[in-house]
Amino acid sequence: MSSHNFADFLEQLQAAGQLDRITDPVRAELEAARRAAESPRALLLGQVADRDVPLAVHLFATPERVCRAFRAAALDEPAARLAQALEGGEPGSWLDRLAGDRPGGWKKSHPRIVRSGPCQQIVRLGGDVDLARLPAPTLLVEGEAASLSAARLVTRPPGEDRLHVGRYEFRITGRAELAACWAPYQEPARILAEYRRRGQPMPVAIVLGGDPLDLLVASGPLEAAADVFSLAGYLKGSPCELVAARRIDLPVPADAEIVLEGSIDPNRPAIEPGWTIDAIGQPRLLRPAPAVQIDALTHRVTPVFPAILPGMEARTVNRCLVQVFLPLLRRQLTGLVDLELPAFGAGRLWALASIDKTYPGQARQFAKAFWSLPQMVPARFLVVVDHQVDVHQPEEVWAAVSRHTSPSAGVEFAESPPEAFLAEPAPGRMLLDATAPLDGDEER
Repeated sequence: MSSHNFADFLEQLQAAGQLDRITDPVRAELEAARRAAESPRALLLGQVADRDVPLAVHLFATPERVCRAFRAAALDEPAARLAQALEGGEPGSWLDRLAGDRPGGWKKSHPRIVRSGPCQQIVRLGGDVDLARLPAPTLLVEGEAASLSAARLVTRPPGEDRLHVGRYEFRITGRAELAACWAPYQEPARILAEYRRRGQPMPVAIVLGGDPLDLLVASGPLEAAADVFSLAGYLKGSPCELVAARRIDLPVPADAEIVLEGSIDPNRPAIEPGWTIDAIGQPRLLRPAPAVQIDALTHRVTPVFPAILPGMEARTVNRCLVQVFLPLLRRQLTGLVDLELPAFGAGRLWALASIDKTYPGQARQFAKAFWSLPQMVPARFLVVVDHQVDVHQPEEVWAAVSRHTSPSAGVEFAESPPEAFLAEPAPGRMLLDATAPLDGDEER
């Protein structure tokens, strides 16, 4: 069940009857997303009108395909490997091991630097860069900039050796320009602020394709200091191979399909990314975002452009990653037993958590810790239940709410940060404490 690069993964999906190759011309505007929504299988669109590169969509729309990317039959397999590495037997905390500062379970999985890689078989510099030739899909009739939704950001905080790697969304706003749609509370915003204080441009590499496991790990609820490449290498059993970028001082995955190299001028005003489709399928205006100037585009001889579409696929990815990274979340959130991001909340707006309650008011303290995690900020509603309640069975959760929560007690409202990308007021938050009350809890 092993997959080594993006092409291998596509071949495995096709062999398993989980991928269709579409040879007739398809438009990136609207039609690609419509085809994906109508198909139970992943799609490889070989001819995208007016584009130079095939488009792969719907790759992670089922838990089975996510498991295949993790080289696993079930999600509890990579979760168990992660738990083993975090526990370790060496001195130092689990956070030290996650950051690669201790010998830990993935010492042998640190990335390996190579001299060349398939991601640089073709190199386009300066005026030869044209992002409009990429088959980035759109879902709105007008006003939406095409999205790089399956992209990994690679950057480095100023004055540090460590890399920051994570999945973030970018919008194509010009021939060689992108809007970086990360949230003000996320790590890239902090790194950019530090470059601004130093009066230096922020180098960025934007990676498309490569081993799908690497993308999923970069999408997980990791600490900002996590060594993402080493963790991915540990989970797949072989080190990630990195090659020096052509125009910036950063390493990039050698097996990537496409790599965009550029920088952000921290003093340049933010740009308008246009409109988007939100988690529940509604059009929303995006807030201004930092501008990324692309100076180089490198790719394989025959690259494929991956995309993760909003709706079923994005929801499935979020829900599956919670299960894979549950051992880490249990260390970040004291008392956590299990967590579900249910489908009825689009995999991000609602969260159902079970805890091992040992003291009065614990649900309230848990909620504060939960919403302090950047990946959990989008959740507007949090339901906390006792450990014996199965959060994967909504009927059990709502039964606990009926037993232990009333409109006058057990419900709390709080302010929240503004939506990460939307130019709208902050939506607020609501906690439903559906745990059985202990002595000292307020009456319900």
